[in-house]
Amino acid sequence: MIEKAQRLLEPGKPITLVTTGEDGRPDARAMSTVKTEARALWMLTGKCSDKYKELLRRPECLVYATDANDGEGYMEVRLWGKMELLDDPASRALAWRDEYLGYFPGGQGDPNVIVLKFTPESGVLQTMTGKENLSL
Repeated sequence: MIEKAQRLLEPGKPITLVTTGEDGRPDARAMSTVKTEARALWMLTGKCSDKYKELLRRPECLVYATDANDGEGYMEVRLWGKMELLDDPASRALAWRDEYLGYFPGGQGDPNVIVLKFTPESGVLQTMTGKENLSL
């Protein structure tokens, strides 16, 4: 089941990141991972973004991904965990892609660049045949 969930989270595929807004309500936005590991998802954002401010205040968040056209039918994964905000050169180099120059003209050294590292603590994989808790 973990392998199925990982297919939904591959770099470049769309995911939804849900944070807690300043008013306490959930705040969702589309993102994509730039790197995945067995225990972490890496993303990139700007320090001027609402999500950065929300994650500074409360790092607990939800990552959601779905594929209605999976070869095995509908599948979705929900992962709850914490986000680390990384601002060091090694993390920036790991997460950087040249296609981000449109967002960050200063490249990976742009002072607005922040790397997000999500570590899931629990999760659920939902398929056409049922739901399974993921052991993380």
